[in-house]
Amino acid sequence: MKINLNYLSLIIIFASISGCSASKNAGNNRSEMTMTTPLRGIYWRLTALSGESLNQGSSTGKEAFIKFNIDGKSVGGNGGCNSFGGSYEFSDGSHLSFGPIMSTKMYCEDAKFENTFFNILSKTDNYLISGDTLFLRNKGMDSTAKFVADYLKK
Repeated sequence: MKINLNYLSLIIIFASISGCSASKNAGNNRSEMTMTTPLRGIYWRLTALSGESLNQGSSTGKEAFIKFNIDGKSVGGNGGCNSFGGSYEFSDGSHLSFGPIMSTKMYCEDAKFENTFFNILSKTDNYLISGDTLFLRNKGMDSTAKFVADYLKK
């Protein structure tokens, strides 16, 4: 009986130590998950352009968004009327630039909005992700476009 009691004590001690380190690691994982949303593979819905909040889909019923593909090279989305695609580069943790953006050429009632959006993409120099919000910024560090992550859309 004494051997079994010693063996049981060792198991309890080992379980306690393992439990402490597991909960410590679980805490670390939670803080990593809540830090920021990744740039790639997320549907980023446009919520503000040049400092003005958007009334999405009023004329076309389409939502302006951008999605950086996981391949690390291509980007696609919708400008509120036309679909677009192109390439992008990011480095140094915050530098971001877009290659030439190609889009469909459907008639749009609010072509000025879409042209502004595409122009902002071409002048983007860096980005910032804060929680679930993505800010595209120009060389002067002005926030030119604001997006919110939409995890339900792919």
